[in-house]
Amino acid sequence: MAFGALLDQGRGLIRKQTGWQRRLVQAALEEGLARRLRTPARWLSGGRLGKGRVPTAGRHNARGELRGRVGLFTGCAGPLLDGEALAAAVRLLTAADHEVVVPADQGCCGALAQHSGDPEKAGRMAERNRQAFADLDAVVGVSSGCGAHLKKVLPGYRDIAAFLVESGALSRLRFRPLKERVALHLPCTLENGLAGGGAVRRLLAAVPGLEVVEVGAERGCCGAGGLTFLEHPRQARRLAAPLAEEIRRAAPRWVVTANAGCGLHLRKQTPGLDYLHPVTLVAGQLEEKE
Repeated sequence: MAFGALLDQGRGLIRKQTGWQRRLVQAALEEGLARRLRTPARWLSGGRLGKGRVPTAGRHNARGELRGRVGLFTGCAGPLLDGEALAAAVRLLTAADHEVVVPADQGCCGALAQHSGDPEKAGRMAERNRQAFADLDAVVGVSSGCGAHLKKVLPGYRDIAAFLVESGALSRLRFRPLKERVALHLPCTLENGLAGGGAVRRLLAAVPGLEVVEVGAERGCCGAGGLTFLEHPRQARRLAAPLAEEIRRAAPRWVVTANAGCGLHLRKQTPGLDYLHPVTLVAGQLEEKE
């Protein structure tokens, strides 16, 4: 049996002993309460909710001749924590001549339930999303944590960077130069769950003049680990400490990461630095078609 599956079974045995912080946050996220109750969401984000206008449910038209129809997974925490990245994904995809569909009836990816030892609940969530995203050419998302789980349960799912690179969409886009240094953090879920680090590197390389310094390549988990940074904060801080020092030494203009949880955790260890999703940075340099 794969180690991840064995670990999920073990967690199921101790699920009733889960800390109150995780139960509160998990319930708020999975049931969509965080979208309406901004106080717990603000607490989760450390006082900084995601910026940017979240894409509305429905269809977002391709800018030019239609090349495909792509579903956008927003998730339960995405509208609060990844608003900028979700809007950036729509901007890049439509500029590359894809119609973007944001289903109103999609829901939580189910990763929190699965990793908390509740596979039945995770299965119900997966079925809801399979129905919501039926009859599309592909489904993309911006959260590597959700993506590592969705890759197993949602047909056609791809990380946004991988889709842009592998579909040829990126080659149809042009970007303004940006002479800045960024520190690139590749989350465990992106590298190990999605094998998407190469696509993110290629995405950032499309911006002329951008200097990318990769951090944490040999340090393992940053300490966030889903909601682990809430349950075991001291251990999480110890894991983050050497990576935080590496980030500070890089002296970047921004830190780029594809996981909002990692960004929230690392931001607390590196005050004064701004964190962005890769697609947010790249979309900001997009040359619009005339």
